[in-house]
Amino acid sequence: MENENVGAEVKLIDLNKKYGETKALDHLSCEFHRGEMIVLLGPSGCGKTTALRALTGLMQVDSGQIIVNGRDITMMNPAKRNMAMVFQQYSLFPNMTVQENVEFGLRVRKMPVEQRTRKAREALEMVGLADQASKYTHQMSGGQQQRVALARALVLRPEVLALDEPLSALDAKVRVQLREEIRRLQQQTGSTALFVTHDQEEALAVADRIGVMKDGKLQQLAEPWRIYNEPANEFVATFIGESSRIPAVIRDGVALVGDQQVPVLGTSSKRSNGKATILVRPEAVQLQLAVEETRNAENCGTVKEIQFLGSTAKIQVEMVSGTALTAQINPSEAMVLVPGQRVSIQIEPKAVLAVARDENPARANPIKIVKKGSALAPAAV
Repeated sequence: MENENVGAEVKLIDLNKKYGETKALDHLSCEFHRGEMIVLLGPSGCGKTTALRALTGLMQVDSGQIIVNGRDITMMNPAKRNMAMVFQQYSLFPNMTVQENVEFGLRVRKMPVEQRTRKAREALEMVGLADQASKYTHQMSGGQQQRVALARALVLRPEVLALDEPLSALDAKVRVQLREEIRRLQQQTGSTALFVTHDQEEALAVADRIGVMKDGKLQQLAEPWRIYNEPANEFVATFIGESSRIPAVIRDGVALVGDQQVPVLGTSSKRSNGKATILVRPEAVQLQLAVEETRNAENCGTVKEIQFLGSTAKIQVEMVSGTALTAQINPSEAMVLVPGQRVSIQIEPKAVLAVARDENPARANPIKIVKKGSALAPAAV
């Protein structure tokens, strides 16, 4: 299928939407570049699906503007927006064949029969289902049905492709295969895409940029590597990836964790000194068997649980201070460990975030991340 359309430039400007007293969108503003895959990620109720429905016209916002290629489409009828949507539940017509399902949108647009038949066949070839065209959807697997739904959307040559948690109803292996297919097809067709999901692995795998949302607000919009390594605040750091909260004391640019020192770069401010919490990624934790003379050292802990995950192993450790810590290590290293065993803990200078100690995490002061070589360390603001 040739790339007849180039994806649109999209701007969401100060969008607001309330359901009763709940703010589904709270002054949401962001821009999508032409041909870009944006993934909105966040917990249930964060506003990501509301943003997608507002963009496609399936829902009207209370205020704000939606600009596509310089044109205000905020009040435009959904049918006139040159957008296509792939839903979680496929929404295919059971009384139509696969070919007829894919042709449906073209038939609504009154495209001549011969032309729409050809285009539908091209779309099915893109998703690898050309030989299934005469089947009915109930004769197909869930993954095949979602491919049909994707072909039905792509055949319209949309400027914007909207995907509302399209993989959540599929099993894990099919999800991985289909997300790769969606990414390939989106790049091939050149459509700008907005992909909504609650699965962070999915988001990291397909996105050009990820927008993390909470309570209707956009917390950060950035490339996947930046979201993971340079989170804008504590919520992003804890929502994306896994991390352990480690009590520490910051003194003159250094975080003291037990008897270890983790560099806190870029600060000499006295106001950054004092109690803090450092969020540590599992891959930044190294474990070694503790020798007898270090049994009471502050950098020791007790193995509580071992999880073998194929290429990696996760070890749950209880530090001497009582703090729970997760380490991600090589499975061969984990084979020598057993629950109840004492281990020494070494934290590499890759702490993701440090926040001032506060009983209410929402009021905690965020720490800016500074990159130094290949390691990441927190820098107080």
